[in-house]
Amino acid sequence: MEEILQNWLISHPLVSILMLPLLWLLLAGLLKVIANLSEKFWVALLHFPVKLSELILSAIRKIFKIPHKSSTVQEDRLAEIVKRLAELKKEQDQLWQEMNNIVENK
Repeated sequence: MEEILQNWLISHPLVSILMLPLLWLLLAGLLKVIANLSEKFWVALLHFPVKLSELILSAIRKIFKIPHKSSTVQEDRLAEIVKRLAELKKEQDQLWQEMNNIVENK
């Protein structure tokens, strides 16, 4: 098999020369893919302890019903917004009443 390939390459030197850069590009692409997979593996491996600790903390919060800090901040903000909306609704009702009084007295 090797002799046949060598004979063919010797018989067709132009095709051999044109195929060489293609083979180099394929090899370079393969090496790049291997490097990217290796990088993703190591990044995932280094992130694993962080993700595991987040998962454990999340489970502990659920078991003991400890609110997450950002959720309490959001709940406080929601309560503040509802309170402000209620005040605005009250002021709006007063303005409607005043406007009705003005229109009725004309």
